[in-house]
Amino acid sequence: YGIMDEAGGLIANTKCETSLPGLYTCGDAMADSRVPPNCLPGASVSGARAGKFAAAYAKEAKEPKVDEEQVEQLRKSTFAPLEREQGIRPDHVIIGINEVFSQPDVVIISRGDRLEKAIKDIERVRDEEVPLLHASVPHYLRMANEAKSIVLIAEMYLRSRLLRQESRNQFLREDYPYTDNANWLKWTMLKKEDGKMNLWTEDIPVDKYKIKPRLEKYLCPLFEVARRRGVKWG
Repeated sequence: YGIMDEAGGLIANTKCETSLPGLYTCGDAMADSRVPPNCLPGASVSGARAGKFAAAYAKEAKEPKVDEEQVEQLRKSTFAPLEREQGIRPDHVIIGINEVFSQPDVVIISRGDRLEKAIKDIERVRDEEVPLLHASVPHYLRMANEAKSIVLIAEMYLRSRLLRQESRNQFLREDYPYTDNANWLKWTMLKKEDGKMNLWTEDIPVDKYKIKPRLEKYLCPLFEVARRRGVKWG
């Protein structure tokens, strides 16, 4: 997440094109501040633009070449829970994720050590439970793959919060209570590389903005109110 779009999503240009040819994004799935997904207006405008440019691309696109090996790998991964005779129910995995994200000191006012523990909890679910997901019927197959995706998103979210060493808007860090425009006007980027989750930051091009934020560091408003009232965290 960055200064304007905290929820994350796919990077896209003003045509709603992503870096993957033929893949377009809009609304809440978009993370480009030039076309911000601001509720219904943003969803409507970006949805209309994505449809327009996707249709134009499809009209001129050549017949795609299918990677049969990749298709087979995806098929095996998708149907694996249905082919297991026994294992872990999808709702068990989802409950485990909810237990991590129901902790206010992780998702509301977080701290480095608590985030690291939460990541370890998610990693345990990822490594020990997800490979044993079992679906007795096709309905649970959908739930099993959904649970697998939820675990991935949970890890992405927690690692992103751990990386960002500041408090901004609703993303609060007890150990970094300042909003730091001098050092953290950055987007947090994530990408799968060599089977692992890679994170890094990229500077927000504020020099191109007509209205530029002040490059200063100040106590996040919530922590400022708490300081005035004598409230201590932890």
